[in-house]
Amino acid sequence: MRLQDSLDQRKTNFESSASEEVVATMHRATDALIDSDILSKVPKKGQIVPSLTLPGPDGTRFSSQALLEKGPLVIHFFRGGWCPYCCLELDALSALNSDINNLGATLVAISPNTVNFAAETMEKMNLTFPILSDAGCETAARFGLAFKMPADLIELYKKFDIDLETINGNADWELPMPARFIVDRTGTIVDARVNADYTKRPEPLEIIDILKQITA
Repeated sequence: MRLQDSLDQRKTNFESSASEEVVATMHRATDALIDSDILSKVPKKGQIVPSLTLPGPDGTRFSSQALLEKGPLVIHFFRGGWCPYCCLELDALSALNSDINNLGATLVAISPNTVNFAAETMEKMNLTFPILSDAGCETAARFGLAFKMPADLIELYKKFDIDLETINGNADWELPMPARFIVDRTGTIVDARVNADYTKRPEPLEIIDILKQITA
């Protein structure tokens, strides 16, 4: 099954059981983000990727410069291990990680979750690639991905017991738009995928095709 098919099924199941008010609140927040100019700030194909240095779950710091010395880099931004849509995507990416590595590339995932929560997600999902902790969405902001959640959505998340203040280690209530950047060894972005609708994600298998092209 395609990843997007799984995401669509998850959305349908949730919205069929949720109240109209809950669904309307979520749609309103997504529509507002889509209608904003946030996507215009995201790095595009052909541009040099912003540099990053972030801690992994064991405290080891990962830098894009060091990773690119080894080969191409796949950078995946996601909302957090608490998000079911993100977990579906992480699982699909994990299934391809050995193929990504065999092509000489490295996959890293980035979320605003604390190092401890990132480690819990990795262990729970048996992930073979690191989740890096982007405190305060600082790196996501440099990629043009960070946004402040609206007040009504914050209250809704609190009712759902999604405590982002604890999970992210701050009271900012900021998230990144889910995004994927594939970068060649020169630091040039060869593919950039981002959607202001967090229920829409690119197909992971596309990564393999693109890496084959740039490593041929």
